[in-house]
Amino acid sequence: MNTRERSLYELLYRIFTWLMQYAFGPYWHTTSPRAHALAHMLALTAYANYITQVPLAFEASGKNLPARRLLDAFSFLVSDCVVNVSPVHRPIARIDVNLCEIDKHTDMLAELPLLPSLAVADRGTAATLRRDMVTDAGERWQHILTNGAEWSKVVTSVARIAGGIWEQVADWLMHPDRIPISVPVDDGEASNGK
Repeated sequence: MNTRERSLYELLYRIFTWLMQYAFGPYWHTTSPRAHALAHMLALTAYANYITQVPLAFEASGKNLPARRLLDAFSFLVSDCVVNVSPVHRPIARIDVNLCEIDKHTDMLAELPLLPSLAVADRGTAATLRRDMVTDAGERWQHILTNGAEWSKVVTSVARIAGGIWEQVADWLMHPDRIPISVPVDDGEASNGK
């Protein structure tokens, strides 16, 4: 794996780890293989969205708190995502919760590492990860788009460049019915040289 491939693998792994730590805290290593698979899928989707819009929706029941936390964390990473919260399956009305500019400026202050829920250990904040994805995707977009601009080709290209488990993750994104209940857990040891 060359340095550029390794850096993309490591960025995707940082995103995956941040998602898991946000959802499960220090206990994330004890979670199910399915939780790991879904967090990998969210990480790859978050990155790919900085190249092209990935037309996938991720849903979780309000009663499944860890799944909701994974989706909450994911929503902090994808600036163009739409967040829907509905206490019923078929609401009779939709209320726009977008806030004004002053609230957006206040949010920039809140995203500093002073807010523990958005800053996880040494992984940084959601804002840091977004900046890293924007920078990395900006440097790689031409290479990633050599196979085409269709979302599935972008996801496949990103996964191929990153290598490792990410190629399997790309397959799961395109074929969600293939996500096994038990999957190999990529704990990042290979990328850390352990």
